[in-house]
Amino acid sequence: MDKNHAQAHAVIDALQEFEKRIDVILERVEGKRNVSQDEKKQLQALLTSLKKDLKAAAKHSPTNQYEKAYFSPAVTAAAANLTVAVNSHPISSNWHSLSVWRSHRHQSHAGSTKAGVPSIVAI
Repeated sequence: MDKNHAQAHAVIDALQEFEKRIDVILERVEGKRNVSQDEKKQLQALLTSLKKDLKAAAKHSPTNQYEKAYFSPAVTAAAANLTVAVNSHPISSNWHSLSVWRSHRHQSHAGSTKAGVPSIVAI
């Protein structure tokens, strides 16, 4: 695998990891009318970690063309647009609205930005 190919795959892998983390949260709240106190705390911890990692990734200076073109814009937009408060209730605060991201990623370009990189900018 050449250097460019490896760099592109690293960006795809990193974005897909964020995607998986969002999916875990969504799967745990979708279709529910309530959650236990323990589950609420677990979900809040997942969201806190996700937001922290998105913000850290957004502050990361791109080191190659793929990070600059795909990773940085995606995580910067996601960090800015993920406005759900981490101490809010997953059900009454409508964390279900995160599913907008899930449905959006299946729209244009089969849920991808240029070159098949998953889009997380619609959070």
